[in-house]
Parts: sequence; C-alpha cells; structure tokens
Amino acid sequence: MRLPIIILVAALAVGGTVITLGFLTEPEVAEAPAEEVSAFERLEKYRDDLIKVNESNREALDEIKAADPGLDETLSQAGQEIAVLEEVIVQNMEEIQNITERLAEMVPEMAP
Repeated sequence: MRLPIIILVAALAVGGTVITLGFLTEPEVAEAPAEEVSAFERLEKYRDDLIKVNESNREALDEIKAADPGLDETLSQAGQEIAVLEEVIVQNMEEIQNITERLAEMVPEMAP
C-alpha cells in the first residue's frame, strides 16, 4: 500500500515539474509552430495546465485520505504524503493566483 502511494506522489511531483519546466524553457508552442503566440496566450495555457495538475493532485490527495491503512507505520507514511500533497496544492494555487494577476495586467483596457 505504501509503495503505490509513494510512486503516485513522486509521479505527480515530477509531472508538475516537467510541465512547468517544459513551458518555461520551450521557445516554440507545439500547437501553433507557424504562428507567433503571444506571451498572454502562453501564460493562459500555462495557467490552464497548472490548474489541471492541481486538480490531479487534489484527486490523489482524496484517494490517499480515503485509503484505510491498517498499520501505524503506513498511517505515518500516508500522513507525510498527505502533507506533501497539501503543500504542493497550496504552492500551485499561489502560482495560479500570480499568473491570473499577471494576465489581468496584460489584458489591454477596453476603450469606451
């Protein structure tokens, strides 16, 4: 029971890191290589991807909390994994908030 949970947490952490680093280091967007994509559109896509990762983390957290570990050692391990996932979710939410604020600043004001 403990090994699959560890693997799940590790996969989520690595996946989130890969998405983040892939977005930040990739100069071209795979969806529109012929067109120039604005910084606004890239930030929107990054925010959407981060929201998906965060939802996945929340689902994993719910699964871990729902599991019924029978041993105290497993309970301790699950508690540590829950704490890690909760911290990752909080950090992702802060990053989503920062991106949303940056996007709001980038939106050109509508002329009356």
